[in-house]
Amino acid sequence: MREYEDLEEAGLLKRFPCKIGDVAFRLIYCWGSGWDIIEDEVKGFTFKFDKIYLIYSDGINFREIGYDEDKVKFTREEAEKRLEELNH
Repeated sequence: MREYEDLEEAGLLKRFPCKIGDVAFRLIYCWGSGWDIIEDEVKGFTFKFDKIYLIYSDGINFREIGYDEDKVKFTREEAEKRLEELNH
């Protein structure tokens, strides 16, 4: 366990915010109607410039969305609470 902690402290190991197959609730801003919640299943992860990206699929294409813990929640309750904060 200490070895993993050392790797993480050195920036060589990243912790993912969820597991593949988990549902993510993304908060998005819709012009004209305000903030809304989009529910997606996490299909994978990738890194770019030291940032984690979650991979989603719309059934046809795969999309990478930058992980922002302020705008991506992993329970509907957390997402609805944040949505209420953003819309007020």
